[in-house]
Amino acid sequence: FREFLEDGFWVLPTSWNQISTGFFYRESLPKKLECFSEEFCDECIVNLLGNRNENKESCVVTAACIKKMTEEGCTEYSLSHQLLYFIVGKLHRCSITLKKLNEIMLNCRTLCY
Repeated sequence: FREFLEDGFWVLPTSWNQISTGFFYRESLPKKLECFSEEFCDECIVNLLGNRNENKESCVVTAACIKKMTEEGCTEYSLSHQLLYFIVGKLHRCSITLKKLNEIMLNCRTLCY
């Protein structure tokens, strides 16, 4: 996680200053729906960042991570860390990988269930 501390990592694009109203929930949510554990989230973020000490490549995006990180209706920790996951991926320049896998998962949700 050393990269989190480097100068410039957390410089966000100015285009991120506005939120589309399409992203707001349209109906009330159930209270306290945690979708995944801290350990699961940590593993997903480590996969994005890689691990130089263990020679792990970066921008590894698993189907399990995409599925949980795009799950609707999550609250509290899960919701904030879904956002964190995609921010980290974008700032670490993994966005092409994330976009491709997200498209695969969206298609699978339509076709696989």
